[in-house]
Amino acid sequence: MKKIYIIIFIFIFGVQCTNAQNIGHLGKRFLVNMDATFSPSFKYPDKNGYHGYLNFNYRLSPSIEFILNKKNSIGVFYSYAPLMFIPSKLIFNHSIVNTPMNVNGYGVFYKAYFSDDQYHAPYGAYFMTSLSRISFQYESIIIGNGKGANYALQIEFGYNFLIYNRLRLTWGITFGGTTSWFNFGINEDFVPIQKKLKTSIDFAENRIFGTYIFGTRIGIGFLAF
Repeated sequence: MKKIYIIIFIFIFGVQCTNAQNIGHLGKRFLVNMDATFSPSFKYPDKNGYHGYLNFNYRLSPSIEFILNKKNSIGVFYSYAPLMFIPSKLIFNHSIVNTPMNVNGYGVFYKAYFSDDQYHAPYGAYFMTSLSRISFQYESIIIGNGKGANYALQIEFGYNFLIYNRLRLTWGITFGGTTSWFNFGINEDFVPIQKKLKTSIDFAENRIFGTYIFGTRIGIGFLAF
């Protein structure tokens, strides 16, 4: 899967280079970005084991973005998120059974800019969709060790601010989920039901899914070349 991402990115880049035109900003088409996505921890613990209205999870995502034309761009990214999950249905602040885990991922994204005569890529309002493969692992002397992987799909609406023709600030709202949500079962009446949380892996995947449902992203980018 990782090789496919790289091949697609190189192919599109090659096609665009053969049709060179005055695209981007001041002739520059590559941006290097660092983003952070924050999701609320109202019910389930943050990485420190606490939950509440003032607690949040975060996911860091360095990326490289390539401007295709005035309305579109593509990119690749890496993500990292330190999380904590509860391997049971009983929820306590800073409980001994709360288990820390690390979530890593890589993926691709497509961004569409709502361009006009004044605003176009890489600044102004945008819509973005991304697909990533994520993996997680945890170690615990109580519940043991575990690891797993699935995929995440996310959409985003936001706005980019360009400063000094090189520095870009980003703010956006994200919505999404992971493929663990689609693990359904069938009851005695052959009616599909959501998979019940039974194992520690199930609880870990459910926690990761919760961080993708809703979030707010802030970021900074540099128009490199």
